[in-house]
Amino acid sequence: MIEWINRLHMNNKDKNFVFYDIGANIGIYSLYTAILHKNSTGYSFEPEATNFSSLCKNIVNNNLKNI
Repeated sequence: MIEWINRLHMNNKDKNFVFYDIGANIGIYSLYTAILHKNSTGYSFEPEATNFSSLCKNIVNNNLKNI
């Protein structure tokens, strides 16, 4: 997955795009994409309450506005 995100970055460095993370867990891929792709907009979906809470904390702790 990280390799795919890296390739996405190489092909879309200056483009805006939307990234959907279905079953985001604590947000590892969402966070990685948001940090690497500043112009992206991420939507992270996590149904499990504890993981969702951790996902939200990780977004806030990393001061990310594009998730």
